[in-house]
Amino acid sequence: MKCISQESTLYSISHGAGRKWPRHLCKGRLETKYKKDKLKVSQLGSRVITYDKAVLYEEASEAYKDIHHIIDVLLEYRVIELVARLKPLVTYKC
Repeated sequence: MKCISQESTLYSISHGAGRKWPRHLCKGRLETKYKKDKLKVSQLGSRVITYDKAVLYEEASEAYKDIHHIIDVLLEYRVIELVARLKPLVTYKC
């Protein structure tokens, strides 16, 4: 098993999975696949609230890397210790 010390990462990790696509490409890639109303609920079942409808496409689940893969890599390198799994109830973007 691979190991990186938490000290070498300055006891810090990313706050999420990271973007897979740039924001400006999201609407073009998803507009024909999803109607705006469908994007108001995330793949995790949480509500997405925004007044800017373009943000619905920019923040769609497909625009981000798979968080499960990211967690698996962090566990493999022993950068994190899994203590809980949380899922968002609401995402609010202004």
